[in-house]
Amino acid sequence: MLRGMSDGPYRVLPLEVQAVRDASYLRLGGAIVCVVMAAWLAMIQPSWRIGIFAALGVIVAAFWVRSFLMSRRRLNDGQTRQLALEPGQLQLHDGGDEPLTIAWEAVRGVDVDEDRLEVRVHHPGGPLYIEPVYGGLGVYELEELVRAAFEASRGDAGAPPSGGV
Repeated sequence: MLRGMSDGPYRVLPLEVQAVRDASYLRLGGAIVCVVMAAWLAMIQPSWRIGIFAALGVIVAAFWVRSFLMSRRRLNDGQTRQLALEPGQLQLHDGGDEPLTIAWEAVRGVDVDEDRLEVRVHHPGGPLYIEPVYGGLGVYELEELVRAAFEASRGDAGAPPSGGV
């Protein structure tokens, strides 16, 4: 059981604003480093080959700045953002008009994507990736909570963990 959590697996987890803000600043920092290194590279060895690598660095930095701006917009748009683990379904409210709803009956498994550091929910429509920015939980704590709700809704909370598919 998770520390500091109630005994039931069903709950609503609000967006952890500080986690989103921290990740956005990391992206901005990466963009700044990338631009500085691209400029340094272009200055120390001016050639067309080095220019290509410098240009690629600037393009990567532009995408990180875009991601930073999108994260800031996401925090300031006033939309409800939360993850709701309910007895019959999982609902992800991520600022759209309608939440993404997945019935627990359709879920085939819950695990952690080690490469992306996100919780992966397997269902027929393709995997749903949930960032660990809800309820102040880390990726493994969030996975444990989603799995507990999944297993409780299926009536097999005492069964061994479902693992990935």
